[in-house]
Amino acid sequence: MSTKKQRSGGKSGQKSGMNFEKKFRKKHGGRELVKQKDFWGEKKTPAKTDSINPDGNRYSIKNPQTASTTVQAQLNSVERFCRRFDITGSLRTSFDMFFGSHKDLMREDTYKENRKFFEHVCKTAWGIDTKNLDYKKEIRRCRLKADNVKGMENIVKWFKENIVEVTKFALSESFNNTNNVNAIANKMAWATIKDDQDSVRVFDIEEIVKKVASLKSSEKCYIKNSRTVLRVGILDLQMKGSGGKSGYHNMQFRCSYNQIKELLNDEGGQI
Repeated sequence: MSTKKQRSGGKSGQKSGMNFEKKFRKKHGGRELVKQKDFWGEKKTPAKTDSINPDGNRYSIKNPQTASTTVQAQLNSVERFCRRFDITGSLRTSFDMFFGSHKDLMREDTYKENRKFFEHVCKTAWGIDTKNLDYKKEIRRCRLKADNVKGMENIVKWFKENIVEVTKFALSESFNNTNNVNAIANKMAWATIKDDQDSVRVFDIEEIVKKVASLKSSEKCYIKNSRTVLRVGILDLQMKGSGGKSGYHNMQFRCSYNQIKELLNDEGGQI
């Protein structure tokens, strides 16, 4: 579970990011967008565009601690992601194992006793013997590491086959209706020095997507050494491990300026 200090740090980082976005818009004459209906036309969802500038470019803005710091690019529930990409059956069950997103682990009335429910889910729904699980990384966090996920190879295969769509989703689209063009980011603006507007470097998201698509199969998606993180192109995908019941067991996509710079062999342009 997250600590009070972690939650406080998360809120502080979010506030810092929003302030940086406001300064970016002021400097470049950009404007903020209001939320529009999502992919299904059901509820409003935040735009991936943090600033639409007078030149028509739509910027997703990042202000990390350092150029190597990974920051959140996209956060969403497993349920919405699987609905968006029509993931069902045994593959969906594998997703639930890796992210701990079984319905009995997502109920608010059982959240504080999730370890007990997790052991029950492992035995009755997943056929997993909990005595062989890692206490710190699996039982305490109520999810399975890759080596214990049945069908994990199918998750890796799915991300390899859908890497273009997933990269667009995480960096550019999220759950926005793609007809709402202004909500779809086409540029990433990265502060290479924390809070320094003059240090911002810009990447074209289409170029990132093209480069990711050209990666060798073995580089497109693989399980990292921790066995709890998937590398998907330039994205690190893991279960969100803090934030309390509202964020726990969600899918968190992260990336860094340095990861993109290395992928493109380019330090990025300027506005």
